[in-house]
Amino acid sequence: AYIQPAIQLIQLTPGTIGHQWRYVLADGEDIRFADASTPLGDLKIYVGDVSGSALGDADRFDSATSAYKVWRTFSCSSATLTLVGTLTGDTQGAGEATLSGITLTSPTLGAHTISCVSTGNTWKDEQLNVIGTSTTALQALDINIEVTAGAPVGFAITSSPRLAYTPSLGV
Repeated sequence: AYIQPAIQLIQLTPGTIGHQWRYVLADGEDIRFADASTPLGDLKIYVGDVSGSALGDADRFDSATSAYKVWRTFSCSSATLTLVGTLTGDTQGAGEATLSGITLTSPTLGAHTISCVSTGNTWKDEQLNVIGTSTTALQALDINIEVTAGAPVGFAITSSPRLAYTPSLGV
């Protein structure tokens, strides 16, 4: 007797119950050199299932309310960065929201974190009637940012001290 080869197919089916916040930075994850005002651009925050897959408008609060779309609200902040722009969002049943024009103001060198946390959930029927609410949070999102000194782009002499000297030949 011998073992016969077999092919096994596994199909991952996306979930429908929101589990965590995820993000996409519209301008990409490239390196930006810090300045007094350093734009990050638009930040798309979306609801992911337990594996991180985007749920889009299939996002549901739980299996008991699966007939209703969920409006999830969230806010983003940082303990070490001054952020300017839209810092709160509402998925409005679409499973995602875009925070516009995020800018870091005078970032300091070092590691920083922008944290996004749930602030509420409302599920609604097709006529947008509120069916229920909850403050149960999704897994929070931490976006890590490292601010380092950038390469110089040039240099300029801003003041030139005068050097006065007198030659002395030992006299």
